[in-house]
Amino acid sequence: MPRPITFTDPVRTTQFSPRQLRPRAVLDLAFNGFARWMEAHLVPFPRLLHAHHRALAVQSLRIDYRAPDPVFADYTDRPRLTARTSVTFSDCGGFAAVELSCAAPGGRGWRDGPGDEGGCPGRDGEGPGAGRHTGREAVRARLIARILELQDAASMSALPGTLPPELRSLLSADGLGPAAGLRSPDLRPDPFGADATPAVLARDWRTSLHRGHCEVADQWSFVEMTELAAQARERLYTVGPPGAPPDTPPPPAALDAVRLPLRALVAVFHRPLFVFDACRVRTTAHTPVPAVGPVYRHEVYADGGGARRDGRPHLRVWELLSEE
Repeated sequence: MPRPITFTDPVRTTQFSPRQLRPRAVLDLAFNGFARWMEAHLVPFPRLLHAHHRALAVQSLRIDYRAPDPVFADYTDRPRLTARTSVTFSDCGGFAAVELSCAAPGGRGWRDGPGDEGGCPGRDGEGPGAGRHTGREAVRARLIARILELQDAASMSALPGTLPPELRSLLSADGLGPAAGLRSPDLRPDPFGADATPAVLARDWRTSLHRGHCEVADQWSFVEMTELAAQARERLYTVGPPGAPPDTPPPPAALDAVRLPLRALVAVFHRPLFVFDACRVRTTAHTPVPAVGPVYRHEVYADGGGARRDGRPHLRVWELLSEE
């Protein structure tokens, strides 16, 4: 197993919805763990860009929640999230997989002691000395990223590349794997089998990307675009169909969109959008997939002149909700 790093993060209300840890918070923890892992085992993340001229772009991600969901009130006596992250690079150096496991407080097996291998000792229990990740797993995430070679330092434009040899030589054997094994199985077009069930509700939403949706290169942020999909699902409840009277009650699929907790989420990023790009979000609710649950599918298209000639979306997100 690739060398993991364990760290903790203070719990705060912005990380949670009333039902669970938000996807945005999970993905932020995953990338936080990646940056910590890079600093402990290879090179600090800023130096990867400025000294080695490499960056990475997330191509796909998956989040899986474990019931029962931890909520903010659960952290009164142990007010920190404990997370474990490992990173694997493809043997060709072109891909990276980031794995996150986050524990719920109070699970059987929690004990204080030396943390997992790696990490920098910190006064807040990070790295060696942090509690071992032996509690109940609350959520798991996996990011698949493409390594990029920067072409211009100012604009941070980039092309597909590989990890430099001087960094690849620092990786242990368990930190490398075949590229085929790092490509997410969730690149398949229908990860939860929703296409086999009828669509019961579909809405379009037009919006534009602003700097709050983007990262330092003015390109969309995978964290914010995943959050955009959750907003599109909730809009099924807050915005009725065109022309409907204001007092029209929402259909069952719109009620479920805000009532049920998330069980799993898959996102596949096909082609990036940039700051101030106009886009159209198509959200489709499906009848519950037998033995799986309700699925909401989101497709993000560039609007107007930026639309792809093949008509394909720039981003696809699937959300699987829990039937209660």
